[in-house]
Amino acid sequence: MFFESVWARQENEKENIRVNGGMVRNVIEALGERLNGAHVALVTGLKHYLGPFEAYGKGAVPVTPIP
Repeated sequence: MFFESVWARQENEKENIRVNGGMVRNVIEALGERLNGAHVALVTGLKHYLGPFEAYGKGAVPVTPIP
């Protein structure tokens, strides 16, 4: 199964986590037993490497991890 969601930008990072985490949590909970034995992976994009939106363009950019 593949689920794609948009990022719902909020006022701050705490709200980003609450709202966007809730979207993913709701889908997983709704699927319930149908996920029994399934693998669930969260794949992120650019924001994963750059941090909170409010930090963009305000100082040093975090080092991107090398696999």
